Amino acid sequence: MEGVKFSPSFLQFARVLCESSPGWFCFHTYQQVSYMILQMVSPVTHAVGNCVKRVVVIVSSVFFFQTPVSPINGLGTAVALAGVFLYSRAKRIKPKVT
Repeated sequence: MEGVKFSPSFLQFARVLCESSPGWFCFHTYQQVSYMILQMVSPVTHAVGNCVKRVVVIVSSVFFFQTPVSPINGLGTAVALAGVFLYSRAKRIKPKVT
């Protein structure tokens, strides 16, 4: 069965639903999109993307809401970013098959 197409009218409908009852609809939509992405990529790539999403949420929170960052929080964010970078570099390096 085909899924919902993300047409402009559907996105408008989704925005109205999120404004009226944000909890259940937005979480359900998030889960559906997550499963759609998981079908297109490997589970490891999906997990790394989920970690990147969390880092983006933290960094945007710091910038937009001026959330104070302790040194240990900064270190944790740096380790997460370094891990994602190293993973992406390691994934590009493929062993030569002879």
